[in-house]
Amino acid sequence: MTGLPKESEVQASESKLRRNKIFWGAENPSLARKLFVALCLVVILVMSYAATNRGFFPSDAWKTISFFLSMTFSLSVTAGLYHAHRTGKIKLKNGKKPSLLAHIIMLVFFFPMVFWLTITDGFGCAYTEWFGVPAVKTITVSEKITGRGYKSYETTYCLRSQELRGDFISALCVQKNDHERLEIGSQVLTYGKESWFGFVFKKYVILKI
Repeated sequence: MTGLPKESEVQASESKLRRNKIFWGAENPSLARKLFVALCLVVILVMSYAATNRGFFPSDAWKTISFFLSMTFSLSVTAGLYHAHRTGKIKLKNGKKPSLLAHIIMLVFFFPMVFWLTITDGFGCAYTEWFGVPAVKTITVSEKITGRGYKSYETTYCLRSQELRGDFISALCVQKNDHERLEIGSQVLTYGKESWFGFVFKKYVILKI
């Protein structure tokens, strides 16, 4: 007959359960839950990478394909969540079921944004950074813009052009003094890496003011 567990063993077991609760969301998480949490962490990391690396300009072909991928994933996930909520497999903390409006918002806004940042910008940028080839592109300034970067205290000075259109987070940012010197129609030589997925901007040289 085995004796009672030691106090140190009980404390260690309770500590492990608390860590599981904090990290996995359950004291005894299943493999499916662990895989889901791990996937969420990967998505968050890729999204963060995409949001802070605004120098990626996805190609037109990649934007078209990733748009359909994003909408397909969004529709699939939203439909799955809706079915789980309707059947009572997933409930809110207060026991209520999310409204149809909440699912529509997730389908139209939240999930497409998550998948776009993860697939289009995150994956495309990472692939181009690692496997892209050196490239040089000459652009003509079509618009000068200023705004806030991902750090709220810094102001960004960026350019837009027809040659590098990108998407809603793409930005060809330059130094403040160069931004002030450049005019609409000025030409800038950009250096970076390029792949089928797009172009990653690294540095620039002003050719013509």
